[in-house]
Amino acid sequence: MIAYVYKNDYEIPADIEVTLMYGFGDYYQIQTLKALATDKFTAAAKGYDFETAGFINVIKEVNMVTGSEERDLKDALRAVTLDNITALTNDHAFMSDLADLDDVQDLAADMLRQMVRQQGLDKAVHAQQLEKKERECADKVQEIQRLQPDFDARVALANERAESAAARRQRTEELMERLVEDLESLPSECRNARCDKEFGSLSIERKGPSGEGNWEVKWTKYDFPRDLVGYGRHPPNAQWPGGAKIAVSFVINYEEGAERTVLNGDDQAEFALWEQSDRAGRVGERAINVESDYEYGSRVGIWRMLNLFESHKIPITAYAVGQALEKNPDVAKALKAGGHEIASHAYRWIDYHGMPAELEKEYIVRQLKVLKELTGEYPAGWYYGRLSSRSRGLVHEVYKEQGIPLVWEADSYADDLPYWVDVPAEAESEKPDGMLMVPYTYDNNDLKFHSTTGCFSPHAFFEYLQAAFDTLLAEGQAGTPKMMTIGLHCRIIGKPGRFSALKKFVEYLSSRPAGEVWVTRRIDIATHWREKYPYQKGKR
Repeated sequence: MIAYVYKNDYEIPADIEVTLMYGFGDYYQIQTLKALATDKFTAAAKGYDFETAGFINVIKEVNMVTGSEERDLKDALRAVTLDNITALTNDHAFMSDLADLDDVQDLAADMLRQMVRQQGLDKAVHAQQLEKKERECADKVQEIQRLQPDFDARVALANERAESAAARRQRTEELMERLVEDLESLPSECRNARCDKEFGSLSIERKGPSGEGNWEVKWTKYDFPRDLVGYGRHPPNAQWPGGAKIAVSFVINYEEGAERTVLNGDDQAEFALWEQSDRAGRVGERAINVESDYEYGSRVGIWRMLNLFESHKIPITAYAVGQALEKNPDVAKALKAGGHEIASHAYRWIDYHGMPAELEKEYIVRQLKVLKELTGEYPAGWYYGRLSSRSRGLVHEVYKEQGIPLVWEADSYADDLPYWVDVPAEAESEKPDGMLMVPYTYDNNDLKFHSTTGCFSPHAFFEYLQAAFDTLLAEGQAGTPKMMTIGLHCRIIGKPGRFSALKKFVEYLSSRPAGEVWVTRRIDIATHWREKYPYQKGKR
């Protein structure tokens, strides 16, 4: 169907079916309308730019059509009206003319009026939404203004640290160049043997046969050497109290509120160890779903777990992140009241790889201060999880500087028993303290629920814990008692569906004969080991 639009005195050739669309030309006078097939109307309409001028007359003319052409004609008019609703409602002259068509009952015109009324309602709603957004923006501006001084101070500190880091790198490079020059100038008799030269915390040595290879520079102050031998085939007898055949340590990682989020000044949101860990973290903005999943752990999960352990009179060790406890001090009070151990899990639950040593050291100092304020005592044990290559050395250094005993450290997964390591910074010390490692676990750990290599049902998790316990118990009954650690997270095992696995395993332990299992805290295990196997430099 096509509306024939043409200028005055223009004759339509009889053999031309479609001439011009309405709204095309300098001025318009609709003299006749002719019904054609709707598909021809649509095809013709696509060939011209729609204009609103004159369309009011089209509506009038269509409403006067009766007979067999009426339905097709009004259907076509309705289609064109909807296709061009935006242009029509934005034409003030057309809308004014439309308002005067009270006697027109055509569905297209009525529909247009209804849309206009709805548009008015939408504008009112949009105006309210805009006003709300403006208020929110004003609040955010005030918050930004409030935080601006602190932000400026952080930026200034970051810039200062960056400059200091650059200066240190330059000094290190200059130092290394001088060291190499000195080494190259050594007498030939020294170059024919293995020669070492140390400077501060740097070690540089010649590699290769007869000491003729390249010089290798290593950091020695914080780097602990690897030990691939351990206790070997015949580990020591742990001599657990009461003749127990196995020691069991439950660990609750309390991290909620200290994870990565822009609210904590981080550049991205956390994405590890939540219900959809396969998704990348949001950069530069909050991830509300991640935040609320973590909040479940601090609001619900921690209490469900403590109720279980305390109902069975089981003491646990809490790996407590300082910032997390700061945001929920009731947890610290409950841990103290329940006789549980509060160990350090660093001040923030973030990745410390690549962090400048000075900044990481500041975090360690702050963690000690926070836990002392919240619990009344310094943590005797420490576990990072996301540590840097310097972390263990830095922890040892800060404890020494502040005169605090570091009873144990757990950033190891290398054994089923505690073991001693020499501290590189104590290489020249006459009375070294060493570092007692109380190994942690990644396998007996509920993080497997969020890992593609782990278990995906509570029953599977219980089965794995039971199998690990039975294996270690059998070794203890054969004369070499071991230690078993179970790592837990409030937002993971604290969920109702998974909690049944933990409950079942606790009940399994409680069913064992009295004296067979020593379920205790890590501080107790470490203290026992220190008494039975005191530190001796160079020995495990």
